[in-house]
Amino acid sequence: MLGPLQPNAEMRGESFTRKDGTAVNRFPLDEGNAPESEKWMACSYEGRVFQAIKLPITTKECSVVYRPEKGAKGKKANYVVSDITCK
Repeated sequence: MLGPLQPNAEMRGESFTRKDGTAVNRFPLDEGNAPESEKWMACSYEGRVFQAIKLPITTKECSVVYRPEKGAKGKKANYVVSDITCK
């Protein structure tokens, strides 16, 4: 998120699925007023923040990669976070 840390704040990003089945959410952090704003990566569950990390002001984007949970054959796969990167 951009700006001060706020509960229930969400950014919209780009979402896509790779050929290997992993899903990616990419969030740009370098548009508009972003160079002067605080930048945060906040993880939440059902709207409650349980971990937040302030990012360097120079961060340009963050990506969250999800992989399908093993053992979900024939069902709609549940996804688990496999990687979070910010650069």
